[in-house]
Amino acid sequence: MIVVKAVVSLCSHLTREIGEVEPSEYEIPDDNKVLVATPNYTNLFSSEVHTNHVECGEVWGRGGIDYNWTIVGRSFVHFARTRLCQLAVSGGFTHLFWLDDDAIIDPMILPKFLAHDKDVVIAPYPMRKMPHAIGILSSTCGDFRDHDSYKNMEVKDLNQRLI
Repeated sequence: MIVVKAVVSLCSHLTREIGEVEPSEYEIPDDNKVLVATPNYTNLFSSEVHTNHVECGEVWGRGGIDYNWTIVGRSFVHFARTRLCQLAVSGGFTHLFWLDDDAIIDPMILPKFLAHDKDVVIAPYPMRKMPHAIGILSSTCGDFRDHDSYKNMEVKDLNQRLI
């Protein structure tokens, strides 16, 4: 297991342009302790993903978000997710933020999620395989046991920015 905590001084070249949204512009409760959890089967990251994750850490640190970033590698994803959940509970974290090892995200997504102050907040994400459909399944008949009824939702089906 590797625990990564971003260091702001290492990321000064990634500072956002003046006038862009900052985490402090969201009403984030003070008592948050976030575990950023990344299962990583291969122990590899692309340079683009790593750069994005460093930028996220810089923005979150500047915004005063209390977080630790934990990567569990060399394990099947479901074992890694179980281990990360155990770490979140034993470490006294208030929130668990899943971030895939190939995800490039807007650094403001975590502050936006925390500002909702809800138990569960999710956002649509593109699937890895073409045609990059939105990663939320919907049942056409409402019976979750009828797997043939599932279809990937499309952007037009969502009708909102956050779910």
